Amino acid sequence: MKARAYLAAGVLGLSGAAGLNCIFIYVFSFPVRRHPYAYPFSLIGGLLAALAAVAACALLLYYITKLPQGARGKAIFESIGIILLTFSAGFFLFAYAYELAAGIVHRLDP
Repeated sequence: MKARAYLAAGVLGLSGAAGLNCIFIYVFSFPVRRHPYAYPFSLIGGLLAALAAVAACALLLYYITKLPQGARGKAIFESIGIILLTFSAGFFLFAYAYELAAGIVHRLDP
């Protein structure tokens, strides 16, 4: 049961990182005419990341409440560590992936 909670914590961290990157892309993609691809993709990606974060958070809470009373505290602290680790790694991973995709798209534009 702990492994499922840790997997949900990892998904929560990654979806939070993706959502934060989408917020940054959305804010910095103005004016829209200069970034016609980044604006809609940031909205769609942010919505999907938010849905994934809500689902992962619900699963994490469900799995933690199913643990025995003594193991809940330890699982909560370990889950917070996993969330922070996957969030920080995912933030830079998604930022790099965006820069790579933007570079490819800009090379293809005439």
